[in-house]
Amino acid sequence: AQVDCIAISVWYDRWTPGDSGNYIHIMTMDTTSDDLFYNRLDTAGGDTLLLGSAPVDVSTNSGNSVATFATGINQVTITKGTDGTLYTSAIDTSDSYVVECTSNCNLATGWTETGTNPFGLTNNYAILVPLAGGNILAVHRDVILEDIGSKVWNNGTANWDVGTTTFETNAPDNVTYDVGMAVTVSPTTNDIYLAYTARNTTVGADDQIRTALYSGGSWSLTKEVVRYSEKGITNVAIALDSSNNDV
Repeated sequence: AQVDCIAISVWYDRWTPGDSGNYIHIMTMDTTSDDLFYNRLDTAGGDTLLLGSAPVDVSTNSGNSVATFATGINQVTITKGTDGTLYTSAIDTSDSYVVECTSNCNLATGWTETGTNPFGLTNNYAILVPLAGGNILAVHRDVILEDIGSKVWNNGTANWDVGTTTFETNAPDNVTYDVGMAVTVSPTTNDIYLAYTARNTTVGADDQIRTALYSGGSWSLTKEVVRYSEKGITNVAIALDSSNNDV
């Protein structure tokens, strides 16, 4: 029923290591309320939506209602921790936040803010990914500094890393084509594989796709899959074969 949806993100239960669930969790971003809305598809129960055509606003209960979302500027991400907690986030110059839900996710009151804002007030992009022990990794792209880094939500101590771990310091992006990042998680090792665009500020000149690996708590830059391309690369996707960990 949302006619002003500008962005969508999904997370399937089984993308989280050790999870055997059947839900596809759906988060959308709109421009009327400038909020995030949650719904859930039960793939084992006749493909039914938990909330039908009326998803729940997850932003208002946490007081995160002052952001101003716009196409080409803001995006949304959702993930599920290994402890079953759902997380979603948005980044904006007016308000940035991460919110979570452990139960009653069909109600606005089920969603609360996850610590203090880890991103600052910017128009950058982030992807949330599950780590072992219920922790969460936020992969963060800074479009001004043209770098990519990460922060960890430490679930046991209920706080974000104080600083950002920057592993890519020269990844110019395109201001029209948002995010330019994609991740996948190994269900057996919990390793996180990242693919991202770079040097496509002018599309079709020197477009690149680079990759990085998060393993054992640290990042390493891996294969530059595409370089010096004139094909006009605007975004990237990544997937993993869970039977053999081929990416």
